[in-house]
Amino acid sequence: MEFHYGRLTNAILRAIEVLVEREEAIIWIAVRQRARLEHWLKLELAYELEKMGFRQVALEESYRRGKRADVAFDVDGGRGYLELKTCATNWAVEGVPLATSRPITNEVASFLKDVESVKSIRRPNLGMALMLLLPARLRDDIISRIRAWRKYGDELLSERPLVRMLKLKDEVGIAVLLFGPYQDGKLVRGPEGLGNLLSGLRFEEEEIEEARKLLRVPQGA
Repeated sequence: MEFHYGRLTNAILRAIEVLVEREEAIIWIAVRQRARLEHWLKLELAYELEKMGFRQVALEESYRRGKRADVAFDVDGGRGYLELKTCATNWAVEGVPLATSRPITNEVASFLKDVESVKSIRRPNLGMALMLLLPARLRDDIISRIRAWRKYGDELLSERPLVRMLKLKDEVGIAVLLFGPYQDGKLVRGPEGLGNLLSGLRFEEEEIEEARKLLRVPQGA
């Protein structure tokens, strides 16, 4: 259940993958206690995105009354706003004690409000939301697990997120769900501004060339 929304989403997912690989030992401390790590994560993700070439990366930037994005960055003519959520699951995973005091549905309901907020972002800005479910078993069917949450699971999957499973340790993994990008209440597959954003990212040359052709970005952009 994966949908290709463009090079921007791939870059963000790659940043999370690199971050998990780089900071496995630190993340494991939180995962083995089923603890949240959003404050640490947004700083590390901002750092990783900046290394990749994202411009004007910022934390806690306001995008509407009473709402601040965890991470923000430039897109052509506007800003990209990203909300983050880490949810401690109550799934049985070998090597991780089964103990969490927060019902997962409460966490999911809170995240869905974040999704609705970023969906309302208007052009030329865009909104995205990133959810990490931890821990998860690498061999689990994550989509079926999410569907088991019934109403909340159906709402999550109706947004057609990109889904990745990242290995943390042994059979312990982290499920990553990326929602968006959104503009004007709608999911967009090729929002304006991805072309110029791409020119600063450090992908392999073949990937950059492929993206330029797809987005019709001049060679000198």
